[in-house]
Amino acid sequence: MSPVIHRERGYTFYFVMADLTEPPHVHVGKGSSRRKDDAKIWLSPVMVSRMGRYSQSELARILQIANESSSAMIKEWKSYAG
Repeated sequence: MSPVIHRERGYTFYFVMADLTEPPHVHVGKGSSRRKDDAKIWLSPVMVSRMGRYSQSELARILQIANESSSAMIKEWKSYAG
């Protein structure tokens, strides 16, 4: 199961339940797709863990969204991770 926690500007931010033992992070895909080459973004501090298939300009947009929403995303992470 990969719960979607945020959608914005065509990007889908989601968790991979098997990753909840790691520090808070999200995977980012386009639309509703989830692929192995999606980006992985750490949430505290917000930074790229894996850029996936995205260009630098797309990553900049993704990081901007993650920065603006990181508090809410971390809160969601904690609700799933316990």
